[in-house]
Parts: sequence; structure tokens; C-alpha cells
Amino acid sequence: MGEISWNQAANLRAQLRTVQPIAYRVQTGVASHGEYRRLARVVDRIERMTATSYASRRAPPYAYGYGWR
Repeated sequence: MGEISWNQAANLRAQLRTVQPIAYRVQTGVASHGEYRRLARVVDRIERMTATSYASRRAPPYAYGYGWR
């Protein structure tokens, strides 16, 4: 891990853009459970692809505290 290609980065940016509206719905509390799971999968994939150190892979996810309660 560590470095990703320009093509991989472009692909990850495209995936992120597709879930931005879902992220807003999760933050406002109106997302469905399926939308929340899709967002979590995409964010997890992006975090795994961009993790550069042991510490960054062990950090809590960005969406911590959001979602179903």
C-alpha cells in the first residue's frame, strides 16, 4: 500500500462523487439503511486504497457517530 496510480485515483474520485448526495442524506438523518451501507462500503474502499501507515489504517472511520442509532 501507499501509492496509487492516477487511474486508481480518478476512479476513487468518481466513486466518491457518486456517494456525495448519500453522505448528505446520512448526515441529515434521512438516508435509508441501504444508502448508509453503500456509503460505508465506498468510504471503506477509499480508506483502504489510500492508507499509508499502520496508524492511519487503525484510525476510526470518518463517518463515526453517524447512521442508525
